[in-house]
Amino acid sequence: MRALVVVVVVMTMGVGVLLLIDPFSAMFHIESRFPTDRQITASYVNVGLVHLEDCNLTVSFINDTSLVYAMDIQLYSPTLMSSAFQLTVENYTGFIHVTLIAAVRIRSFNLTLGIGKPYSVAILQGVNLNSTVTYSNGAVLGKDLRYEATGVLRSIFLEDVNFTVGGLTVRVGISSMYHPNMAHIYVDLPPGLNGEFGCMSDPYPYIMHDEG
Repeated sequence: MRALVVVVVVMTMGVGVLLLIDPFSAMFHIESRFPTDRQITASYVNVGLVHLEDCNLTVSFINDTSLVYAMDIQLYSPTLMSSAFQLTVENYTGFIHVTLIAAVRIRSFNLTLGIGKPYSVAILQGVNLNSTVTYSNGAVLGKDLRYEATGVLRSIFLEDVNFTVGGLTVRVGISSMYHPNMAHIYVDLPPGLNGEFGCMSDPYPYIMHDEG
């Protein structure tokens, strides 16, 4: 038996997104793109995922400047979309704010982001997550990654990204009861670029550099 995937495509960015459908399913695909008929005033996108539990989470980037986000969500059991999570999108003068708050356990969550803007990504109040966050494929750096969840975190930074003056700030489990039981950090910096990595349990940061 093939599972039914509910697809919701949001083509415009307004102050809030109202979805007039409330499908019943265990799998959802939600996608949003920048409008092509007017100038985008937002300088970055803020994405927050809240209250994920017992979830395999993947965050990645693709070489697509028109994509704001694509979410592929699989629940543990079918339910109404409005009962599974709350998704809000708000368009401010300087940034776009996207928040998804889970109301039930989500088995897997694949968040795909574009490369048209820098992203501020926050995973908050997560419980028992198996997470992989990968910056690659031309992702535009310049904002931050805030991760506050229990479980396992794999954070991967590859050299095929677009660096900005602001760089990328990563905060893992800071000032929160939600911190990973295990974190794997892999960084591949481009030649000649330096960086800094620190953690709360060690007051001395590690200086990373590429000898090439």
